[in-house]
Amino acid sequence: MKIKGRKKGKSDTNTAMDWLPVKSIKSGIMALKNGSFVKLIEVQPINFLLRSKNEQKSIIYSFREFLKACLFPMQISIQSLKADISRHTSRMKEFRDTEKNDNARELISAYIDLIEELQNTEGVKRRFYISFPFVPVPGVNTHTNEDVQKQLEEKAAKVKSFIKLCGNYTETPENEDRHLLKILYSCLNKRAYEIKKLSTGMDAHLFPVLIGKTEEE
Repeated sequence: MKIKGRKKGKSDTNTAMDWLPVKSIKSGIMALKNGSFVKLIEVQPINFLLRSKNEQKSIIYSFREFLKACLFPMQISIQSLKADISRHTSRMKEFRDTEKNDNARELISAYIDLIEELQNTEGVKRRFYISFPFVPVPGVNTHTNEDVQKQLEEKAAKVKSFIKLCGNYTETPENEDRHLLKILYSCLNKRAYEIKKLSTGMDAHLFPVLIGKTEEE
């Protein structure tokens, strides 16, 4: 059976780079395939419910001021990563199966049941991000990389200063490009991210275009 539209010499296998909207990463800024630029910062959360009533009112007021001051498009995203305890439980089951003491086996079984229950109810790690795009200046047809970086860095500084008033702090990684790569990796494959962290040797394999652009430009 012939399939229309198929070109000879082209692989039918789609890779992550085919649908990943990110074209390159440089200086902590993601260049997208549609020609836009995006800055992303990670924010450390606070436990609002543990704060006093006065502190909660202050946080709400500060967050309102944050939204009023940052009058540009932005997106607040939450990433949930379920804890992977499969290797730990497998090892504990091996200990239980080889344990000769009945009481010890019961304790190990109870421990396994407990951590599996905790995984289903509370074993979730959440990460919070704020992202915002570069907005072209009206009437200006061309913008240099310096223009893009200056605008996004100014926006990032404003976000960080106002979000700090709410009691939140932002991540300040030594290498922003690698930090963004790790975030993309964790989004692409949550399970693999928990088992095998992104290493330098995996960079060229997972994101060859992104790394190449980062190093060349």
